[in-house]
Amino acid sequence: MKARERTQFSMDSRVIMVVDDHVEERMMLRYILEAEGYRVLEVQDEETVVDLVQFHQPDLIVMDRNMPRKSGLEISQELKGKISASQIPIIMVTAADKLDDKVQAFEEGVDDYICKPYEPRELLARIKAMLRSSKGAIDRNPTTLLPGASALEEEICRRLGRNDLFAICHADLDNFKPYADSHGFSLANDVIKMVGRAISEQGDRYAAQGVFVAHVGGDDFIVISPPGLYQAIGSSIIGEFEREIVKYFSPEELSRGGYRAKSRAGEEMQFPLMTISIGVITTGHRRYLNSTELGVELSTAKRKAKTLKKSNIFLWDPSGQAVS
Repeated sequence: MKARERTQFSMDSRVIMVVDDHVEERMMLRYILEAEGYRVLEVQDEETVVDLVQFHQPDLIVMDRNMPRKSGLEISQELKGKISASQIPIIMVTAADKLDDKVQAFEEGVDDYICKPYEPRELLARIKAMLRSSKGAIDRNPTTLLPGASALEEEICRRLGRNDLFAICHADLDNFKPYADSHGFSLANDVIKMVGRAISEQGDRYAAQGVFVAHVGGDDFIVISPPGLYQAIGSSIIGEFEREIVKYFSPEELSRGGYRAKSRAGEEMQFPLMTISIGVITTGHRRYLNSTELGVELSTAKRKAKTLKKSNIFLWDPSGQAVS
C-alpha cells in the first residue's frame, strides 16, 4: 500500500509518517496528529517503508514495533544505515515495556520509545520535543538530501576528537559551470542529483565501515572513509559517473568530445566533456587540530586533482608530495 496523504494542510506543516499494519491504530494516530496541524503519511505495508521514507523524507516517523513481515526494529536499523534517511527521528510505539526491549530498540537506532496504552498528550509532547531537538541536527542538502556542511563539520570534529585515522575525499566536477550556463539549470541540477546518487550508494554500501558522505553545496561532495577504502569508493564513484554522464550530452557533443559555452571572459569556446576529480588526504601523515587545518590541505588536494585531464583520484601528502 502506498503512503496516503491529505492535502488540506500547509506545505510548511511538519510531515509525520505513521507505520502500522493495523488500520485502527493508523486512523487514531492520524486523528491525533492532524488535530495538531501535522501532515500525516500512512504506511500499512512495512516492506515499503524504506523506499517511501527515502522518497517522501518525512520530518519524523512513528512506527509500530511488531508487524507481520518485518519488525519496526529491523526497519529502524535499515533506515539508520541509509545516508539520506539516517537523521530522521523514529519514535517506536509498542506494547512491550520490558527494559531489555527498550534497550534493544535504542541499540537498533530508535530515538524514542512509548508504550501502549499511552496518553495522546504524552505522545504529542514527545513528538514536539523530538522535532525541536532534531531541527538543528537535520542538515540535508535540498537537491541530493545528503548531509550538508554543518553535519560534515560535526563529523570531522568528532573523528578528530577521537584521534581517528581516516581518509577524506573532496569530489568536484570539472567544467560544470560552463555546462550549467550553456545547458540550463534544470539539466545541470539533474547532473548534481546523479552524482549525489552515485556517492550516496557508496555511503550506504560501506556504512558499517564508518563511511560518511556529504554534499556541501554546488558540485562539491565529501566522503570520509577508513584509509584503506578511499580508492575502492573513489573508483566506484568515477565508474558510475562515467557511465551516466554521457546521458547529459547530445550525440553531436559526444562525437566532438565537448560542448560550446562562454568562458568567464565572455568568449565562446569549446569545453571538454565533464569529468570528476577526487582529491584525498589522510590523517595518518600528521595530527590536525581542527577542521579548518584539514580543510586547507584538502582544498590543495582537490586543486591538484583538477589539474589532471580526466576523472581521477589524487592522494596528496601534506608534506608537499603527491603520493598517487
